[in-house]
Amino acid sequence: MFRGRQGIRDYFHALEEAFDEVHLEVKDVTDATHERVVVLVDVSGRGKGSGIPVGHRFGQVWTFARGEVVRVESYLDPRDAREAADLSE
Repeated sequence: MFRGRQGIRDYFHALEEAFDEVHLEVKDVTDATHERVVVLVDVSGRGKGSGIPVGHRFGQVWTFARGEVVRVESYLDPRDAREAADLSE
């Protein structure tokens, strides 16, 4: 779990440590409520040292208050993100 501004820095540092190259691409943003959105992200890269290509789509639930992001929850399975935001199919 990453918290606060330093947590954001730590998160991206962890990505840099795990991959020689990493690419994040937002594929979809869906309003869940007036204060929450579900974001689907494709991540791809090459493992540091191994050079093995990896790729995965994950989901996030972003929560806003007073126009600012106050929480981001990540889920390996995008369906879990949709469920957490009460958008399950």
